[in-house]
Amino acid sequence: MAPRLAAHGARRALLAVSTTCAHPWLAAARRPPSLAARALSCPSEPGARAASSSSSSSSSPASSSSASAATSVAFVGLGNMGLPMALNLLRKGRCDIVAVDLSDSSVARLQAEAAALAALPQTTPAAPAPPRVVRASTPRAALEEHPGVSAVVTMLPATRHARDVYEDERDGVLAGLEARRRRRSGSGGPPPAQSSVLLCDCSTVSPSFSRALAARVPPPHLLVDAPVSGGTPAARAGALTFMVGGSAAACAAASPLLAIMGSRAVRCGGNGAGHAAKVANNLALAVQYAGTCEALALGARCGVDPLLLSRDVFAASSADSWTVRAYSPVPGAVPGSPAYDGGYVAGFGAPLMVKDLALALELAEEVGAPAPLARAARALYERVVAAARERGADPRRVDFSRVYVDVYGGGGGGGGGGGGGGETRHG
Repeated sequence: MAPRLAAHGARRALLAVSTTCAHPWLAAARRPPSLAARALSCPSEPGARAASSSSSSSSSPASSSSASAATSVAFVGLGNMGLPMALNLLRKGRCDIVAVDLSDSSVARLQAEAAALAALPQTTPAAPAPPRVVRASTPRAALEEHPGVSAVVTMLPATRHARDVYEDERDGVLAGLEARRRRRSGSGGPPPAQSSVLLCDCSTVSPSFSRALAARVPPPHLLVDAPVSGGTPAARAGALTFMVGGSAAACAAASPLLAIMGSRAVRCGGNGAGHAAKVANNLALAVQYAGTCEALALGARCGVDPLLLSRDVFAASSADSWTVRAYSPVPGAVPGSPAYDGGYVAGFGAPLMVKDLALALELAEEVGAPAPLARAARALYERVVAAARERGADPRRVDFSRVYVDVYGGGGGGGGGGGGGGETRHG
């Protein structure tokens, strides 16, 4: 049975995740050497702490290999992206996980994976203990009741959910850090030095929220915004790209953790810069994806097989893109994509794309940048959400790639609503 959670903001945020479908490091032996070369390289700043005190160059695999993963990681948000990321922390990083999520099935999946790892024969007597998975009722409980937690990773749907998880006065992450501080202060005698906790927000949220949150995180704790790109296939493969915002010290601390879950991490600037880069990236994706769908539909109406057009023409010409190679909207084109079997099951839900485009428009207004394509693209993906509701489907379970069907008719005509090509195979 799921642990009881208070009906506060942190609980509301976890409900949203469940329906969307920590930094002293371990010994080097706990981190696979193959991950060393993938660690994030951060420019040095005065007072910045390197991931390893013995490192002289962040670009050297030999020096990077002494960095390691967090002993215990609190993971908040085990949805379509969060669950495979947490699984990689278990499998590749051998991190203990304190899971914070309302989904019994997601937590059970992590626990089953931990049990499978524990059942493997130990190759040497000195092999590290297998990782464990426990469950906490709230973000605060994860920090207060589990003193070994040295990193918190969050993967949440929107800014309001991130605000609840971090700032809820009763159950949030900041409340957990404060509870730890009080516990140390009340232990009698001189309070021990407070160990640093790394806070790593992988959600796609407002850059201004991240900057404001950074101002509230008390030292010696560190915060990075590290939104991701690559979708669920890259999350499963541990091949995500992280766009990182934060101080050089925070980026260096986050580097080994991000290397377990991804293949590339780019420091974009201070706090909020990672989120700004992600919003810009998703704006480009949304516009590019809709344009690709429009071109495929045009070709299909002219008698060109859309599968051939996507796989054999676009992929070998100037129209080539990640959309065509990894996430084509044409059924049968890319194995493992939401469109492959004609189901268009998220994936990356259409409401999340609408949310990200709204973020892009808010950011454009804030900085005075023109964004006519963001507005046009948002209207297209809003039609995907509306079409799902008309069919009686849960929009959160509908991938954004279904814009190919609901706006452009799946290459067969009849777009603009619930009809069109591809409908017969929709689950």
